[in-house]
Amino acid sequence: MDLLRSLPMSNGVWSVFETIESNAILDRIESSGLYVGEAGLMGVRGSSWTQASWLLGDLDVTDPDRTGTPLFFADPEALAAVEISAGLAPADVRGAGPGVWLVPRRPDTRWRKTVQVNDAPTALQQSYRRKGAPAIAHLDSFSSAHFRLSGPLVADRLSAVVSGNLTRGARRERSDPRSLDGREAGVLGHFVYTPTSRDEVRLLGGVQRLSHPYEGRARFGGGNVQQVDNLLQVQSTWQRQGSRPWSLTGGLVRGVFDPHLTEVATGVVERLSDGPVQQQFPAASTRGRWALTGWFDPFTNGNHAVRVGTSLSLTHSTTRPAEEIRLTPETVGGLPARVWDYGWTGPTWWRGNEVAAYVTDDFRFRQLSVNAGLRYESSRGSAANSDGRIEWTGVTPRVVGRVRPFPKDRPNLVLLAGYAEYLSRLPLNLLAYGDPGAPHGAAYQWLDGNHDGRFQMDERGLLVARVGPGGPRATIDPGLKAPRSKEVFIGFETDIRSFRARFLAYHRRERSLVTSVNYGAPTSAYDVSYIPDPGGDIVGGTTLQMLPVYNRRIDSFGRDRYLLTNDTQTGTGKGLEISVDGRVGKRVRVLLGATASKTNSPSAYRGFLATENDQGLVGERLELPNAETLSTGRLFFERGYTIKMAGTYEAPHDFRFGAVARYQDGQHFARFVIPTDLNQGPEPIKGITNGYSRFTYVLTIDARLEKGFTLGSTRLAAVIEAFNLRGTGIEVEEDVKWGPDYRQTSAVQPPRALRLGLRLDF
Repeated sequence: MDLLRSLPMSNGVWSVFETIESNAILDRIESSGLYVGEAGLMGVRGSSWTQASWLLGDLDVTDPDRTGTPLFFADPEALAAVEISAGLAPADVRGAGPGVWLVPRRPDTRWRKTVQVNDAPTALQQSYRRKGAPAIAHLDSFSSAHFRLSGPLVADRLSAVVSGNLTRGARRERSDPRSLDGREAGVLGHFVYTPTSRDEVRLLGGVQRLSHPYEGRARFGGGNVQQVDNLLQVQSTWQRQGSRPWSLTGGLVRGVFDPHLTEVATGVVERLSDGPVQQQFPAASTRGRWALTGWFDPFTNGNHAVRVGTSLSLTHSTTRPAEEIRLTPETVGGLPARVWDYGWTGPTWWRGNEVAAYVTDDFRFRQLSVNAGLRYESSRGSAANSDGRIEWTGVTPRVVGRVRPFPKDRPNLVLLAGYAEYLSRLPLNLLAYGDPGAPHGAAYQWLDGNHDGRFQMDERGLLVARVGPGGPRATIDPGLKAPRSKEVFIGFETDIRSFRARFLAYHRRERSLVTSVNYGAPTSAYDVSYIPDPGGDIVGGTTLQMLPVYNRRIDSFGRDRYLLTNDTQTGTGKGLEISVDGRVGKRVRVLLGATASKTNSPSAYRGFLATENDQGLVGERLELPNAETLSTGRLFFERGYTIKMAGTYEAPHDFRFGAVARYQDGQHFARFVIPTDLNQGPEPIKGITNGYSRFTYVLTIDARLEKGFTLGSTRLAAVIEAFNLRGTGIEVEEDVKWGPDYRQTSAVQPPRALRLGLRLDF
């Protein structure tokens, strides 16, 4: 964290994934703190964001409902390190995605205090438009205050570190003049008790209150519709050192999520920009996890270091409707399409348990070292109001070998290879299938007779489809299996003077992905026709494809039945990575990472958003024939080529300079053809696969300058940070609808933002 403290950080730990970790992709551009209070979605090497696992201290704080995001946002001032494992992960790491370990800061041996304040004056912020396209988001305001107290309470026995933060931010999106507010307030305490020289007992506890824009605000016409989250985590660890060390941890994490929906939903959801209508209904909920984990090293000698470990978690998610069900109109490319009578119809209660056990051995013989492990996992989930049950059980191997082929001539050259298998985490929200209180309803034709684009009650047409996972029309396959991933790595590590370099090549395969199949209205319920389409040849060539268009027969309306089952389509990913870490002299630290990767996997929904173009979600791909067309392609969290550089310079006279530069290919997207004469209303149909085209790219340079003034043991520092220092307005989004405006820039990256700060250490 000392390195990160010298680098420009937006807000929280999200900048680590956005601009520093080369193989990670974040779902947004943070700039100087645009998304206060909102969890980011993160993937590594094309993995699904739903499979990221979050560990704070020794406690798994991953949201058990949707998985992939944490139930507690640790302030960087409270952390000693942020460690990311993805690929080559040992057997104690779970999930098919990256593991993020937030290491809490330990107390100092003498009392130290830190106070820091930051502010982004409105007058210093750049407003940017390029060829009529607005910034996808830009800063309206930002201010924050942080403190940390650390030191001994009882000499050589009890010490503590307590930190807290209060952050406020606001942004504006695109050309919308309305401001979207975010707030974070929290306290985290870490107490360390050492009753003997062998024993250590740690207590880590914290509370947080977050407020941020509601994810379903498109139904309200956008604007500052708020949600308030209250988070709590408490954990305690007893660790013993010695010839056979062990550790035991117990704790809980809990979140209460409360949308403040004081207005009636009157907005229109635009499918191509807002995403699927089904995702616009987050309800009030309470989610939590009780956990007990431990490990024991029974045998260690010169050749072996054996560890066994186990964990038990009890999870729950309860949900209650946040509003009355009302009609939600949907447009597709600006065309009136359908009207949804949809929402949560009652409370739900989902619970689960997770049991895991593993054994690992660090084996060493001469120039060879092997870390081999075996992991057993069992995940079960059930719904209180339905017969829905899911049980996933499996064993996965992990092995990584390292060898020094030239111990005398090149002692720092290490060849490495590895193989690993992973089982996906079980999201409790899969239990929505068949639960009578879970979201469900009906979609109707929107007959916009007056062509004003505004829904009136007499414009509701025939019932087209029964929709949603809830209710009696959806069931869970009794044989539903856990998705399984397999990875193979080869590479090498070496020292080049004062730099450590690593090169990796990998291949990944995923199978048994979870999907929803509409067996009540299969392809046979549609009439199919074909239209000539240029495919990828849109510059006037002679190459045409015959694009299938599925028109649902009226006699099949309302016959939908859904089954949650496993997909027969597999996903693959492959790539190359290089990373360099080192120093130039005593004052300069340099980090460099570059990747080249490619995925080919089914996406859950049509669209380019992180909540659509992802293989870990359950979506519409096998529910609607028009959604299955060209549905396999490249994923959101794989960007082809990325380069990320970070550096710090500790200059004389207590100057500190840090900078990060990031290049990444643009998002993969598909061109959409939108037939207007379908019985079910307009639908987007892919004319190319995701990845045949992409948005331009993202290129940012952020910088931080700090000047310190020291008097005795007190240090006061003035800080200025610049995000998108050059003020570049590179496009990050285009019009994906086939027509005269196809590929016209619709949004550019956030403009330059400046932030001022003061830091007092004493």
